[in-house]
Amino acid sequence: MQTHDPSSDNQFSWDLKGRVVVLDNGGTFPERKNFNNLMELNSFATIVFDPSAKHKDREDLQSLDEFQMFPNVTLGDGSSVTMHACLEQAYSSTLEPKVNSWLSEQGQTKYQVLAKFPISSIALDAIEGLPSVDWLLLDDKHDNVKILEHGGKALASSLAIQVRIPFRPSYQGQSDLAQVSHWMSRNGFRFYCMLNPRRFSHLPSDGQLEKFQSTELLGSDFLFIPTEERIASMEAANIMKLSFILHAAYQFHDICYSLLAHVDSSLAERYLIEQGYCAPVNDSEEFLLTYEYSPDIWDGKI
Repeated sequence: MQTHDPSSDNQFSWDLKGRVVVLDNGGTFPERKNFNNLMELNSFATIVFDPSAKHKDREDLQSLDEFQMFPNVTLGDGSSVTMHACLEQAYSSTLEPKVNSWLSEQGQTKYQVLAKFPISSIALDAIEGLPSVDWLLLDDKHDNVKILEHGGKALASSLAIQVRIPFRPSYQGQSDLAQVSHWMSRNGFRFYCMLNPRRFSHLPSDGQLEKFQSTELLGSDFLFIPTEERIASMEAANIMKLSFILHAAYQFHDICYSLLAHVDSSLAERYLIEQGYCAPVNDSEEFLLTYEYSPDIWDGKI
């Protein structure tokens, strides 16, 4: 599949073999600012597990091609789990909210549990018809270590995993950075970068301030990609897919160039030209150095 048709052999194009399979647990993918742009590329096949059913009324999602959403279901180990429905739906979780005494009274109210009810969980490795997952997205409101431990086979050839990790937990049993990193290192992934940092301000919230500051880091999304050893042994088609994910979803041009160079150095150079990092070279052009166009330091004295 090509995302666009090249008009000449010197232009860059993404030549993808099949769609990029996206699996999202928690419904963060449809919340991305570039979600519509990504889906319009017609290159992603997306499956979203929406445990709190926060997207069930979004009509714009129902008409999308290659997009499936399953409300009131979460990834896990296949057993039933308890959904804690909070006052604000965005805070609902299959993990029990903690008493966050460091939050304001208004902030704590958002985590107030209004109801508890069972929902189903499904193990990644038990999903039929899912040969592999190219890009996995996990939020921080479910047991991510359990999800990963029951998805080793499905994730064996995955290309990118984004996990939301708290530094100051808001729920009981949230997976921390050490636990997630341990699984990643055992399964051929390396940490690449942090994304979307979430910060907390200790300033008063009465609205009387002339300026604002928020310094305490509460959490962040962590992006993991295959280790260099895995990349060196990957097929060109999968390297292209990984490059496409990092380009389209994250705009990480430098790592895309490096990955494309594993496939074809000429392709990588054309990518840099396409992204405006260097100008195309026309070997047929001739340049004559004359006095009028000589560098100033020569001052015409040759």
